[in-house]
Amino acid sequence: MTIAAAIALTAGAYLFQSAPSAPQSPAHEQVASPAKDDPLLAGSFFGPMPSERYAMVRAEKRDAPWADKTEKALIARYAILLGKYGVHQPVRALCGSKSCEIAMKLDLPVDQMAKLTEALQSKQLADSLAKIGLTGATASFGGPDKSYVHSSYWLRSSSVTVAPAQAGQAPESR
Repeated sequence: MTIAAAIALTAGAYLFQSAPSAPQSPAHEQVASPAKDDPLLAGSFFGPMPSERYAMVRAEKRDAPWADKTEKALIARYAILLGKYGVHQPVRALCGSKSCEIAMKLDLPVDQMAKLTEALQSKQLADSLAKIGLTGATASFGGPDKSYVHSSYWLRSSSVTVAPAQAGQAPESR
């Protein structure tokens, strides 16, 4: 019993010491690629990962007029896209001063998950969001059990005036 406890403590201490430290500034844009030393994947990952973007959005000072309008526009556009898959639950939108987060957790059949994942990565969605002054930064897909969890991060590309999406119109038509 004592030997098992000693092994567990030693392993815990080793893991604690070898764990990567948290970034000093979550708002820092230049994040090292986690795959930079992997000869197969070097250069395939760039910029902050979704978990880092999560912290960055929350660390930004909020530009309330821009953020409020952009959040409404994002929610409306995602509602239209999700409606095509019979999903009528809202997404969470959070914007700071230069970036936005969209997050959702849905229960969908596997075939719908694949179609929705394709739509969330589509040029049509990116083009629709470009019209409100956003460019895609990063996204993640996955979730526990049968849940579909998605988050995506969009960067403010310019000072484009944001108009909320009108219900009934497809995102690509705006």
